[in-house]
This record gives sequence, C-alpha cells and structure tokens, in this order.
Amino acid sequence: MRDEPSFERQATRVRVRAWRAGSVEERDDRLAGEEPMAIRAGGPGQDPIDVAVTMRTPGHEADLAVGFLLTEGLIAGRDDVT
Repeated sequence: MRDEPSFERQATRVRVRAWRAGSVEERDDRLAGEEPMAIRAGGPGQDPIDVAVTMRTPGHEADLAVGFLLTEGLIAGRDDVT
C-alpha cells in the first residue's frame, strides 16, 4: 500500500493577519491544499469508465472513491469493490 502524503504536501505555509479581541495579530498559518482526483469504475468483465472528477485534500483516496460510488447508488456497499 502506498504511503499517505505528508501534511507538508497537503498544506501551504502563509502569513496571516487575524482580528482578535479588538486588535490585529500576525501569525503563521497553513492553507489546506486540494488536488483533482478522477474516479473510474467498471463491473465484472467491464473496462473501467470515468465516473467523476472531484477535488480533495490528498490522502484516503480509496475511501473517498468508495464513499462517492455508494452515495451515487453505483454500489450497494464496500463488498462490491475489489
């Protein structure tokens, strides 16, 4: 199994100004990164076809794909996925 992407890859360091308790403070922060992910699916003996492209924070791609297929009614449950 592939290693999960590091937090550093998923986030960009930025400097922000925040309004807190009536004053402005500057501090470091991180912005979550997103990347597109294509979801492809096929039944037994079928070639996979493109189903969707979704934006996501990298990591847990298989879980995201299975959840998408389940909520769209394309599978009945995890056991439908090999």
